[in-house]
Amino acid sequence: MRALLAPLWARSDLNLYMVLSSLVIHILGLTSTVFVMLVYGRYLSHGVDSTLYTLTTGALVGICVEMFLRRARFKIASSLCAVESRKLSEKVSHTLLNARSGALQSHLNSAADGGTTTWLERIGQAVSPQPVLALLDMPFALLLLAVLFALAWQLALCVLLVVVVLLVMLGMSAHRMKSITSDHQTNQGKYNVLLKNAELTEAVRINNAQDWLAERVADGSGESRLSRHNLQLQQEKMQSQVRNATVFMSVLVISVGAALSVHGELNFGVLIGANILSARLIMLISQPIQQMPMWLNAVRAFDSVNEFIALPEETQKGTKLPSFKGKVSVKQAMFAYPNSPLMVYENLNFELEAGETLTVTGSNGKGKTTLARMLTGLVQPLRGSIAIDGVELRQVNAHWWREQLVYLPQDPDLLPGTLRENMTLMNASLEDVQIAEMIRKVGLGEWLDQHPDGLDMEIQMRGRNLALGIRRRIAFARALLSQGQLVVIDEPLEGLDKAGITMMQKVLAELAKEKRTLIIISQFMQPLKAGAKFINLDESHAMQVAAVRPSPAPVVEKELFA
Repeated sequence: MRALLAPLWARSDLNLYMVLSSLVIHILGLTSTVFVMLVYGRYLSHGVDSTLYTLTTGALVGICVEMFLRRARFKIASSLCAVESRKLSEKVSHTLLNARSGALQSHLNSAADGGTTTWLERIGQAVSPQPVLALLDMPFALLLLAVLFALAWQLALCVLLVVVVLLVMLGMSAHRMKSITSDHQTNQGKYNVLLKNAELTEAVRINNAQDWLAERVADGSGESRLSRHNLQLQQEKMQSQVRNATVFMSVLVISVGAALSVHGELNFGVLIGANILSARLIMLISQPIQQMPMWLNAVRAFDSVNEFIALPEETQKGTKLPSFKGKVSVKQAMFAYPNSPLMVYENLNFELEAGETLTVTGSNGKGKTTLARMLTGLVQPLRGSIAIDGVELRQVNAHWWREQLVYLPQDPDLLPGTLRENMTLMNASLEDVQIAEMIRKVGLGEWLDQHPDGLDMEIQMRGRNLALGIRRRIAFARALLSQGQLVVIDEPLEGLDKAGITMMQKVLAELAKEKRTLIIISQFMQPLKAGAKFINLDESHAMQVAAVRPSPAPVVEKELFA
């Protein structure tokens, strides 16, 4: 918790003001107690109305000043919390946008407690004015205890005894609460995953999986409800302990105080004042402790955020080559995904000169898409090297490198915004005419003309509401606008109709004639060009030696390159 709150105390001037104002607030908070004591001790004894007027006026002034200081302190605390919340959000956003893709995806996939949005929400609930000020007020319970000792040490001892017992009980409950909270978060995370699976509507229905999934959802829901019930019981137990301690302490204070008053050792007004002070003291101590579940969630979320923002980032200050000719070499590359016992590559080697074409084929799980992601810098080999024009890719500026690529993934995503905004991500200066021309080049001219919004159409659901062929063509047009020298196409024919296949043949043939370096990745052998270099990842020797060799004779009626 100390690390969570440490940034709030960085502004020493504001924190000093909050501490001093808190001291004054709690001194002024004694106004009501003093008022009651003096009314019972003086006004009721002597009946002088002017005394009552004076006491009432003084009490009202003290209450008003206390309200003003509380309001000012709240605004300062709110400002500090907002600043820290913004800084933390910016750090998370920076990591989301700049962390290495492989490390980022692996971390998010393994997050069982909700991910970045949930983490920030839990931290925001705790690092907010009310909980923070409750923690700040807690030490001032000692001030009230000191006042009690000054008024009547016998009553103060009674209060101290109850407070010590209450703190022990709350400490034990808080320890139990920590375990229950952890169990609840784990169960809730599992239940959320099950609900996500239930959203796979087509897969559930086409496989008649309703009963199978319903049983698991019911089990997960039951575990989640049980852990939530245990959490609520523990919270109620802690609240009950505070209520009972308050009542017990009031009875004890009044009983002991009444006995002292009868024997003339204590003023009746002091007895009433001591009872008021003891109730306030319990409130100051118990409020932060009752917020323990929230703080536990926040601390756990803060630890998750710190792990998240520590993820390695892409190279933003690396080398920018004056020009990229298109030479690519992979030497002794080894790769395995995190937490996977299987090695994707152990010793992959190949070299392409500028303007050459390489076709990579292989069955599922052999690492075709992984190779594309390594070449684009989204993931990095565990061993070995990837070099472009003789420069190690790890040393190259990631942003610059993406500008040298024409990359079409197998299942591309479109970003929220307009079609125009998606097309101008690499080059904001592109004119509508250039964008429309490229869209027509990939065979979507009629589709664009028929849409009432044209380039202003909003992309929704990452483009998942569009047919796969349409989405891939849009992504292909977006990639072509970068004018990159290295072209990496993962499954070029995926989702395309006959017209789309013809378009792909034509565009790739043009790119080859422009002496772009082409790497075509496909599960099948169709996308081969006679004389082009070829890797079959199914062959065992492809992992051990340089596997580039001239392609065999085409085995299909029509090559990708016409």
